[in-house]
Amino acid sequence: VTIIPGFPQTLGWLHAVQSTSAIEQADPEGAESWIVYDVSDSGYGAIVPDVKTDWLQVGAVVGLRTEAASTCRVGIVRRIMHDDFSQRRVGIEVLGKFAFPVKMWPAGQGAASRTAPKAEAAILLSKERDENGDLALLLAAGRFTAAERFQIRVRDKEYLVTPSMLIESGKEFDWANLKVAKQN
Repeated sequence: VTIIPGFPQTLGWLHAVQSTSAIEQADPEGAESWIVYDVSDSGYGAIVPDVKTDWLQVGAVVGLRTEAASTCRVGIVRRIMHDDFSQRRVGIEVLGKFAFPVKMWPAGQGAASRTAPKAEAAILLSKERDENGDLALLLAAGRFTAAERFQIRVRDKEYLVTPSMLIESGKEFDWANLKVAKQN
């Protein structure tokens, strides 16, 4: 599996993959190749090569893509251990079956407005609303607030979303469910 560390780097990779054809896709700078030894619906077990990897820690966001896939996904490192052969083994929880870069900004401030703050990038983790009408989104750390509504742009469509639930916060991310209030 190809791994790219970090929330901003994963966003950059998702943008690059979205804007190129499958034939043109190359691994981004800083990508690592890990050997997968266990696969489940919710994640991967992998062996990390014996290279200096300063960023690797529990709770780290990673972008990942298997050799056979043309799309990238997003995961969080959940465990790190050393085996009897001094190899590092990691467990990665994959967040959804989908990862797509989106733009977001506070509701009521048009993205094209001169007074609007700069739109921020986030990662949409679901293609469709769940049974509660929520979409999963990975935001930069500290961006989820229970009282703030957002506009998000997915390709050429805009949606007004309200916070539903903060699933988890980490050093780099807020993983949240947002309820779609209306589509513009």
